[in-house]
Amino acid sequence: MRKVFCLILLIITIVVPVLALAQDGTLSKANGGGSVLLLKDISNGPDPSEGNQVCMAEDGTKITILDKAPYMKIQNFWLKIQAHNGSCEGKEGWVAQENVKLK
Repeated sequence: MRKVFCLILLIITIVVPVLALAQDGTLSKANGGGSVLLLKDISNGPDPSEGNQVCMAEDGTKITILDKAPYMKIQNFWLKIQAHNGSCEGKEGWVAQENVKLK
């Protein structure tokens, strides 16, 4: 019985986070419209310098969440997304969680 419980716990631990990442949504600037900047790398914090920019995605761009990373060990997350339309179509980058609306 204990082995079954451990197996179920392991499956939940692995499968649930993966399913949560495969969510679709849209980009929507948290402070009221406009474009959302996609960043290449956030390992040293969000750096909007030109060399770290992927593209500017329009408000309403359809996206899929690919990954997430905590920022400064607080509850705000950065999400790695792939854009499906607009000027960033097919591109991947990191955006602040507050700029994503889930379906």
